[in-house]
Amino acid sequence: MKLKLHGTNLDVLYQTLMLINNLRKFIIIRFTNDQLIIISQNNSNGEPQVWCKLNIKILFDDIDIQSIRDNTITIELNIDLLLQTLRNFDKANSDGLFIRLQRKDSGTGTTAGHGDTGGGGRTASLALFYVNINQNSNVVNHIFRIPIKILKNGNDLLHEPEHSNIGLVLKLPNQFSNMYKRLDKFKRSTGVTGTSNDTVTIKASKNNGGYLGFILEEDGKFKVTISWNDKLEVQKPNNNQVIDHDSLRDTMYHPQDQPDEEQEGTSDNDDMEITVRLRDWQMGSKLVSQCHSVLLLIGDKDCALVCSLDGDNDDCEIVYYINGLRKY
Repeated sequence: MKLKLHGTNLDVLYQTLMLINNLRKFIIIRFTNDQLIIISQNNSNGEPQVWCKLNIKILFDDIDIQSIRDNTITIELNIDLLLQTLRNFDKANSDGLFIRLQRKDSGTGTTAGHGDTGGGGRTASLALFYVNINQNSNVVNHIFRIPIKILKNGNDLLHEPEHSNIGLVLKLPNQFSNMYKRLDKFKRSTGVTGTSNDTVTIKASKNNGGYLGFILEEDGKFKVTISWNDKLEVQKPNNNQVIDHDSLRDTMYHPQDQPDEEQEGTSDNDDMEITVRLRDWQMGSKLVSQCHSVLLLIGDKDCALVCSLDGDNDDCEIVYYINGLRKY
């Protein structure tokens, strides 16, 4: 097993990590010769998860990944330690960052205490090092070792959810982050705590120019609907269609023009409704506010935010999956 990388501009990686660092302490990173995949999930069923797919060739100009598992290496590490190292590299104005996979060596010292953070169970380390020149014109070597766990069966255990049984696909406008602020404002005014017991029902429709509303209620106290007050680009996939990456890109960047007469229909099949944890939905606010393009996929049992970080390309795609709650 071998991992050797070199890159000079890691802004896309840093921005991606910053968008998901509020979700969980540890992340999983899968290295392949084509992609760097960042996964944020835990073992609890029903919890939201994030899959970030980055074109590894825009991050690194020198890539050497060798493994008996199709040249794929999967590791788990602390996201804050990786972010701090990338911050230090950015401030140093260095010519490049080198990344190596190293087996754990208890006799090797570490910089900034990184090697001792993460505790037991870490079977190796991810070494990141760079060189810069300080104010006295001296060459300074920096090395950071982040404890990691190598997931030898990562390819078999980690499976991204499919975009199946999707009823509606909505392209969210750039100003949609205001909707999260309105939900937060209502929470504060009513005393809604945002705990795991609080829910929100998402209602969407393809009719009449598109509709997206959020229903908050508590028995005997209140029931309020907060909705988007402008037209939305809404598409309805074919029955039982599994939405693949290419079709999502077409929807995100080249939405189909819908005739007005189709939009004015009142078919119940053009309406979707799903109830999710309010906390899970609100945790996607950072993605919606900072990503260039965002699609909302709504199905019978789950929904997802499909986000493009930068422009009309697929160099960085972030998908936030939210499970629906069972209705009794």
